[in-house]
Amino acid sequence: MNDEQDFMNNELVRQIFSDMGEKTHFSHEMIMAWTQGRLSNEGADKVSKHIKVCRMCSDVYNIIKITETATVSTAEGSTPPMSGELKAKLDFVCSLNIKKDELAEKVAKLFLAKESWPSIKPAIVVFRNWNKSNNIKSSEHETKLSAAAFASQVPPQKRKDYEQILNVINFVDDVQFLLAERCKSLDDLKNILPECIKELEASGTNLKLDDDIRLKIENIFLENLSKDENIL
Repeated sequence: MNDEQDFMNNELVRQIFSDMGEKTHFSHEMIMAWTQGRLSNEGADKVSKHIKVCRMCSDVYNIIKITETATVSTAEGSTPPMSGELKAKLDFVCSLNIKKDELAEKVAKLFLAKESWPSIKPAIVVFRNWNKSNNIKSSEHETKLSAAAFASQVPPQKRKDYEQILNVINFVDDVQFLLAERCKSLDDLKNILPECIKELEASGTNLKLDDDIRLKIENIFLENLSKDENIL
């Protein structure tokens, strides 16, 4: 058994995968049905357990809650449909959340040698859920502590690769946050994305960026986020 297999057999790592059911994320339709009580008891239990350990599906659930509370009741007590502007915003933010692991994986390949690519997806999945499993909050200090704890579990010869993957995850999360804050819809992505990347670079990032890398990152975001124009 090699060192990477030892890492993947770490008790906490195995528990994370076990809790997640080693499955893909639930669709936003399934999560919405769960919030509205339209699933069977068995189905609702599966979604509930998954959301407790999956940050991505938890984020989608929070967005759906915003959707449900963003409408305003009329005097007659009815609830008007969501405005087109709000729906476009939530469509976009949902797409960001659903695809952020895919984005991180593709961006990480720009910074790692090809032989290290198989390590990327497991590292992203485990680290994304590391904070959940350890009840880590989202402050910058606690995130750094969590990253340090995560890195301590990695085989020494793989540590640089995993540290770079964590740098990519943090960078993609920061880009995602700025895009969610500044874009009203997918239509704004092309113009706002470059300025977000440059702003993060100016404020300090552990990734070495040049014109070629910036363009490739922009293309990854544009190509992947443009696939789904109607998420909700």
